[in-house]
Amino acid sequence: MWWTPSASHSRSASAATVLSSDAGASIKATIVGSHDGFVKIVADAKYGEILGVHIIGPQATELIAEAVAVMELEGTVDELMFTIHAHPTISEAMLDAYAAVEGMAINA
Repeated sequence: MWWTPSASHSRSASAATVLSSDAGASIKATIVGSHDGFVKIVADAKYGEILGVHIIGPQATELIAEAVAVMELEGTVDELMFTIHAHPTISEAMLDAYAAVEGMAINA
């Protein structure tokens, strides 16, 4: 296999929003022929701080670094929703997962 099946990083929270996005829905997933996988975001319900991310699918270990960096900086879903993610890339699944928390996913 050319990809690692999963990666995750999380913190604890009292009230959280959990939403996921289909990683296989992106154009890049079609190009590489891999439609299996998802990205799940766990965010603080009140402030939107990203508390955890679970990634299953192509290039999971390449994608998790973005989530870990944002969590270390106490970043929010809103900040990541408006961060540019190149097209077509597998990292667009991250963008869609952030947007899903706000009900704005494109490829969900």
